[in-house]
Amino acid sequence: MTSIIILVQDRYDFFMRCVTSILEHTFSPYEFIFIVQGKVDDRIIEWINNQKIVPQVVIFNEINNGVTPGRNQGIEAASGEYLLFFDDDAYVNDLVEYLDPRYLHMDWLSRMRSYYDVPQVGIVSQSGSWINPKHMGVFYVPAPMGRYPVGQFCDVGQGYCFMFSRAVVNAIGGLDPYFGKFWHEESEYALRAKYNGFKVIDAGYIGVYHEGSGSGDDGTYGDKINYLSNKWSPHFPQILEMPDWMK
Repeated sequence: MTSIIILVQDRYDFFMRCVTSILEHTFSPYEFIFIVQGKVDDRIIEWINNQKIVPQVVIFNEINNGVTPGRNQGIEAASGEYLLFFDDDAYVNDLVEYLDPRYLHMDWLSRMRSYYDVPQVGIVSQSGSWINPKHMGVFYVPAPMGRYPVGQFCDVGQGYCFMFSRAVVNAIGGLDPYFGKFWHEESEYALRAKYNGFKVIDAGYIGVYHEGSGSGDDGTYGDKINYLSNKWSPHFPQILEMPDWMK
């Protein structure tokens, strides 16, 4: 089973599009982990309370504590063999013309899980990227969204559709609390997983669309990049993939 961790904010239209698309397009076993961040539209709570189709865990926070604390709550509450961060401004659209024909018989969740057949894979992201150690803060993606799945080893993945195994959680725990409300908590998590022997996969397009940058910004982007660099740049020769096209 996969535990799909969704931070619920006061965005009814985004929330409904997100969860109904998952219900419509997902046929492999999963559970919802809803982290309700502060006061939200009563219609959201009504939908959650009436949702009986999929197993779910609901955690209510009096205030919106941000991404990192909320996702750590989700990790602690999850029971799946795989865990998946899924943003409420993302949704499953399954545009078949962009899918690798080999995966048409699978739902989007099974496409992501299929990459775990590769030894040592710990993290799979629809949008993986590579770090250039000479320009920390610049993340390289080799082709635009809409390409066939590439399945290459990469360095980090975007958090809107970010799957990791129970083995990763057992090995490295949760997200680094330093990252607080926003920015790069999933990048640090991926680098920490790589340091502990796991691989990160760029799955390419597996059927999810992301609205993008809808969760906010607390003005600490540069600080988080500096922290990430100071923590992990000494280990870059060991953990970065550095594909030929970046050298």
